[in-house]
Amino acid sequence: MSDDKRVAKAVSKNVKISAKKGKRIAAMVRGLDAFTAINTLKFMNNSGSEPIRKTIESAVSNLTNEGDGHQADPKNVVVKELIVEQGPMLKRLRPGAQGRASIIRRRLGHIKVTVEEI
Repeated sequence: MSDDKRVAKAVSKNVKISAKKGKRIAAMVRGLDAFTAINTLKFMNNSGSEPIRKTIESAVSNLTNEGDGHQADPKNVVVKELIVEQGPMLKRLRPGAQGRASIIRRRLGHIKVTVEEI
């Protein structure tokens, strides 16, 4: 049996999801097959699940469209690696107490997905 496992990657940068919330979602999906992971994220009641689902779908599509014409079935594809990292922070001002300004930090994240065909 050959050791040639087909691997594909997808990256989404500057997504409106904080790294802390994204890591919680990623831990639930990491290691599952792509079909189960996509369906789990589709019905999850969490705002961060949609960009993660789209990134997994993109990685599966990258695996299918590698150029050799091989069609990958999402049930035979495993989410090998799923990382949500902290991205840049948008800083906004809001009126605060006693005439001061309070800073609101809008956190963005980077999602990195690696899928592997089994």
